[in-house]
Amino acid sequence: MYYATLAATPNFNLGVSVARSTDGGRSWTVAYAARHSLLEGCSFTQYLGAQPIVDPANGTLYVAAERFQVDDPQCQGAEEVISEVIFKSTDGGRTFGPAVEIADIVPAGTAETVAGPAVLLGPGKAMRTAEFPVLAFFRDALYVAWNEARGGHSHLRLARSTDAGASWSVRWLTGGQCRRGPAGPQRRP
Repeated sequence: MYYATLAATPNFNLGVSVARSTDGGRSWTVAYAARHSLLEGCSFTQYLGAQPIVDPANGTLYVAAERFQVDDPQCQGAEEVISEVIFKSTDGGRTFGPAVEIADIVPAGTAETVAGPAVLLGPGKAMRTAEFPVLAFFRDALYVAWNEARGGHSHLRLARSTDAGASWSVRWLTGGQCRRGPAGPQRRP
């Protein structure tokens, strides 16, 4: 069994830790899919929403996460890039290959708050949004889905890999268009 989460180490590293148990959760070993120093000039990398999945056909472990990254070692004011990434382990989570970028994304929140992008619900009320990935295997493909806000509305995206996560095709599942139904606004694909 596996558990993946944001990792913060005592020496100020951030990354994705993956805990593994082979005895039903009585004991755990921890490895890192990614680790980055918090202090690299003005550069920054953080992962949230890490989700593990094991390929039932061969035992390969995949861990997908939402990555927030600013690549600005000279402090020139680089923009933040948010993306969905995936890591792969073929040795039971002991080691991981480098992150493979699935797609750059736009946060689903329509307003910026202290806690990050959010949907405004009314005066003084906001709900934080997240674009955390969800993973699944179907037939001979690995799928990753998430919500995203291109065009100002929240949409669902689906990525598909047929080569063990090395490359991805990405498509929209919804267009975010609303129509009015008997019970109020409805989303349609």
